[in-house]
Amino acid sequence: MHYLFRHQLPCQLRLGNRKNCASVDEQVMTGLSACSVVFQRTTLPTASWQREKLHNDKKSKQVELFWDLQTKREALHIEAKIFEEEAQLRRKELREKLRLEETRQILDATQDIRKQDRLLRERTTKIIEMHPLGDLESEQPEIGQKRRYEEELPSTPTRQINKTDVDRQKTPKSCDSSESDSEIVPTLLTNVFLATSNELEVDRNKTDESGKLPAPIKVKSRTPKYITRDIADEVLKTYRMSVLAGDKLIHNNVDILDLHTKAGVKKSPLSIGVINIHNPSCTKFLPKDFMSHIAGQIEDPAIKSVDFAIGRSIQKFMVECSEDVLAFLDKFGDIRDLTSLGRCLDANPINMSEASNDLIYARTLFEHFYLLYKNDILLQPMSENEYNAYIWTPILRNAFLSKDDLKLSCGELASKSYDKLKDILDIASRSAPKLDGKGFLKSLGTEVLAQEDGTLNTNAKRTGDLGKLEFCLKVILTTLYLALPSAVKNSITDIETYTLQSNGFRLKISASKYLFEDTIISMDLQHVEVPKTVEGFSKLVVGAKVILSWKARTRKNIMTFHEALNKGHKRLTNGVFFSPVKVVINSDVN
Repeated sequence: MHYLFRHQLPCQLRLGNRKNCASVDEQVMTGLSACSVVFQRTTLPTASWQREKLHNDKKSKQVELFWDLQTKREALHIEAKIFEEEAQLRRKELREKLRLEETRQILDATQDIRKQDRLLRERTTKIIEMHPLGDLESEQPEIGQKRRYEEELPSTPTRQINKTDVDRQKTPKSCDSSESDSEIVPTLLTNVFLATSNELEVDRNKTDESGKLPAPIKVKSRTPKYITRDIADEVLKTYRMSVLAGDKLIHNNVDILDLHTKAGVKKSPLSIGVINIHNPSCTKFLPKDFMSHIAGQIEDPAIKSVDFAIGRSIQKFMVECSEDVLAFLDKFGDIRDLTSLGRCLDANPINMSEASNDLIYARTLFEHFYLLYKNDILLQPMSENEYNAYIWTPILRNAFLSKDDLKLSCGELASKSYDKLKDILDIASRSAPKLDGKGFLKSLGTEVLAQEDGTLNTNAKRTGDLGKLEFCLKVILTTLYLALPSAVKNSITDIETYTLQSNGFRLKISASKYLFEDTIISMDLQHVEVPKTVEGFSKLVVGAKVILSWKARTRKNIMTFHEALNKGHKRLTNGVFFSPVKVVINSDVN
């Protein structure tokens, strides 16, 4: 302000505007007013700046406080992480110490066992050297002396025999005198080992301080196999043959049986080339889209067969009974009690001289179960033989009494197909698996059916019998494949084999085929449940329809097999070679 006043007044004097004092006063007042305006303009921004400074200071303190809290939080997080890592290290060290302690205990026990074994061998060697076997044979006592020795044996308990007793037995009274030979008592090998074991029990409490810990023993775990020995696979390898070579099971450009990398396959039927689409231990290794494709076909009533690939299928199971038998069975569909069953039997007699085998079978089956229900036989505990006598022979085997049917046998029976494969491999000592039942062609004696029975309906029993049947069906199918002439071996895809599995009052019927390279497809056709009381008689009617329909299916299968044989034999004209006799080639199979 003083600067403006001082410089403004002389400037006007230099311009030559010399005025009177009044004008000078006016100029002075004008300069003072201008200075006051400038002063106001310079003092107002100073207050706002102070407020802004206070605000910024407060804000900076808040920021500093935030970063302090953030730093402390990160420090706590790092500390917690360090504590956790230390705890993990301590747990790991504790586990390592426990493992080392267990290993040390195992090694100590192993060392003790080796030491005992070494002492036992040394002791036994010394005793054998002092008493050669030839001397013992030449020094056999007389009958009376042996009897006296045996009588003296109980006088010394076996647990109290010590080293001096053994030495006394080892040292004869006079080795130089021939007269003392009759007094020599031969040392029993039992006493030798008893004495040695007692001596080892004394040494067991002593520690071998000079001994070093042996090297750790590595135990290799073995995965149990589904079948101990696949004799069917051995025969094919011996003949350098492959069933349907090159026909892989491909679905969506994926080889379904490329399962060598999956764990657990060795314990499933896939390990022997059997795909049972109703066995959970098999299907769990198969792709889900493949199983969904198969399940969709099985559940679709419009589809007549389950196609696994083009031209490779298994026909679905359908009712196939004669009209007169079907009409007779339908008359028993509304049975509710024993009285209604008796009245229905009285109202529907048959002419035995004119009736078909199937009609006679149905009539006698219902009469048989009327007697069982009347006396509550099925409500009592039964053995396996009683199940066969009361249930499975009337409902199953009596249906196959015609000349054109399979011959069904029951009992502990050896598989003829297994024996044939065993003869090819020249195996004399290995016994064939025993079956509870089997079925074969009457004309050729060729097996096409295997059966397993059981009184128990438990998971362990069902699983064990199923594994046996899956192996037997491969044996039977492989034998059928070898029986076909060379020109028609591919007809094996049209031939079925069957398995029957009964557990208690339930029966499962399955069909199997060779459909792909060394691969068998198996599927359940139907389950039959026999009712224990007459109130469930409708299930027995359904069971009779199932058995008769399955018998019709087996007849068609027999005709297919004979047609394949005839086709292979018709080619034999002049100039055509007979099917060569296969040469057994030594193989490296186990």
